Amino acid sequence: MRIHQTIAWGIVLLFMVTGARADDIAQQKAVEQPSAVEEEPKLVCFKSQCYQVEIADTCITRAKGLQLRESLPADRGMLFVFQSVEPRAIWMKDTLIPLDIIWLDEDRRVVAIEKNVPPCTQEPCAVYRPNAATRFVLEINAGQVQDLSLSLGSRMNFNWEPEPIHKGCQVRER
Repeated sequence: MRIHQTIAWGIVLLFMVTGARADDIAQQKAVEQPSAVEEEPKLVCFKSQCYQVEIADTCITRAKGLQLRESLPADRGMLFVFQSVEPRAIWMKDTLIPLDIIWLDEDRRVVAIEKNVPPCTQEPCAVYRPNAATRFVLEINAGQVQDLSLSLGSRMNFNWEPEPIHKGCQVRER
């Protein structure tokens, strides 16, 4: 028992002499610990062409989309993920780059395509609303649908299983 008390007082004295505090030591240990493993990039692929996508699966990320982006690398895109399958409207409000927009059903089959959608920097902006029920909407750089020979019925593959995070959000109807 006395040995434990002696050790404890020694540690307290060490802290007092060096000016070290417990939270400083905890913070240092946290820095020394390896960080969490980075998540693998999310890919959406058609045949051999893959796009690393940002996921828009919340009310806020879906409403923001690719707004105010001045460029988009050729192998990148944004995938809008919804919790249900129904017609989805997309607009280009404050989107500065032209895009190809691809609507996908639950099975990831292309059900609608809008090519070379121009930017819209001031309202009123056009609304793109196919009649097809969709679960996903993919936005990529304009011209890539043609380069891929993508057509209705084509199937896209994902390297992960999307799960919407927030359900039942209200986004202003466009």
